[in-house]
Amino acid sequence: MPALAAVGCFLTVLGATSLTRSRGASADAQASGPSRPSDHASHGGHASHGGHASHGGHASHGGHASHGGAKIRLFDTPRRGANYVLADGDPTGDFRDAKSYRMNLLRLFVPGVPRGWPDQEDYFTSERFDVDLAGFDAALAKAASLQLPVVVVGGSVPGRQWLWTTHERGDQRLWRNPRWHEALAEYWGRLARRYRDHPAVVAYELLNEPHPEATEEREQWSRAELQEFSRKVPGTPADLNLVYRRAVAAVRDVDRETPIVLDSSLWASPATFASLTPIAGDDHVLYSFHWYEPGEYTVWRTNRGALSYPGCVTLRRGDDGSTESVKWNRAAHRRLMVEPIREWQRRTAVPSNRILCGEFSADRRAPGADQWNAEVLALLEENGWHWTYYAFRESDWNAKDFELGPDAEARTRSAGRMMKTFADAMSRNRP
Repeated sequence: MPALAAVGCFLTVLGATSLTRSRGASADAQASGPSRPSDHASHGGHASHGGHASHGGHASHGGHASHGGAKIRLFDTPRRGANYVLADGDPTGDFRDAKSYRMNLLRLFVPGVPRGWPDQEDYFTSERFDVDLAGFDAALAKAASLQLPVVVVGGSVPGRQWLWTTHERGDQRLWRNPRWHEALAEYWGRLARRYRDHPAVVAYELLNEPHPEATEEREQWSRAELQEFSRKVPGTPADLNLVYRRAVAAVRDVDRETPIVLDSSLWASPATFASLTPIAGDDHVLYSFHWYEPGEYTVWRTNRGALSYPGCVTLRRGDDGSTESVKWNRAAHRRLMVEPIREWQRRTAVPSNRILCGEFSADRRAPGADQWNAEVLALLEENGWHWTYYAFRESDWNAKDFELGPDAEARTRSAGRMMKTFADAMSRNRP
């Protein structure tokens, strides 16, 4: 099976330059509110939020019988884990070590369009995709044997391939032609039928870092500009909520139990939670964001040691479109990461145990990366949100392999001070 790519790119929130995550063989190559999960919570039903009755599936749909909501109840207790990017080798050893760290959630990407795949051929209906899925199945079987729960993630999907397989603004077909909405729905219906009874699969994440905003020739966004975009897209191909409703319906036609994860737009930004509409009548859904701010600091390709945390200052678009400077520290993370999501939770009554931070981390070589990681993680814990940091032992791009420590040339892994931030938090997971 070919190596899978993780996140293609992201935009810094509400402002700074558009950034592309480079890859290579080495790092140098590239609040109070709704209820929260408890480390000791019971596994009782989830009947208290949003007014939805506890259920064993959606009565309005046909499809596979429910088993009483066991999968969604997993998320009633904290999920702390990592992203893992599958490569050609056997992941068993890495999965075993992930288990030793007491990870209780892995985020794995479904095979995507290989580099060099002919544009005129549909990879997702090809024999090659079937072969690649068989390799993915083998990895899931290994995760199941170790009782490692997995979120199955759609990164490269029909109508939206990885950024680097198309032109510089990414594959925008999904946001420009509704036929790709149907193709995405069919794709997830097929995967749900395949994995609905898999013992390792505890959620489907339909779109990693969706970015319908890429249809606009704009690299920076203010709050007012995002609000204007969200007002004009309903009913158009760039309507992410419409894309999600169709894909969720396709999954629920065959699988009423497995939780679904929905990322916010603008590369899973907290700033766009305001325009994310919860799926009506479905309390088996989690809502997700990613956090790499400020990109000028967390990405080594742009930092190169020039910025340190805390205290680095970057520019962003203010709420009214003017330029403002941000001094980065825990308070800045709270204002720009936490507050938009908590406001959305207050408005929608979605509880904290249905929020997932699917990716976060600063490049291990960035000065102060330990403190950046620790302070962001502390805010996630404080708010009762699940998390999977990026990334555990990515073979092709080790800038986020925290077992290597801050030395760019390090090749020997250990559970040293950089990994300790994550390991200490994960040690609170149930065995």
